[in-house]
Amino acid sequence: MKAFGYLPQLRILKMKNNRIDSLFCKLNEEGYPRGLFGLYSLEVLDVSNNNLHDLYGLQLAPLKDLFILHAANNEIQKIDYLEKLK
Repeated sequence: MKAFGYLPQLRILKMKNNRIDSLFCKLNEEGYPRGLFGLYSLEVLDVSNNNLHDLYGLQLAPLKDLFILHAANNEIQKIDYLEKLK
């Protein structure tokens, strides 16, 4: 998730069939958002078929418009951190 920077207009992000093991990503050295932090308008996130063990990181990102989350076929053992999502 580190490769994504500030993309406030991005609405759909499909990252299925990769080797993603975490949705969490810190701000870069200059304090600019990266990972999910810079995706303010994201509505659809597909992280199916990866190596996720949890969904930590979603609650920290400003995903006020996210309404579809595909996370099938991961190694998710518990689902926490979703209180801020609608």
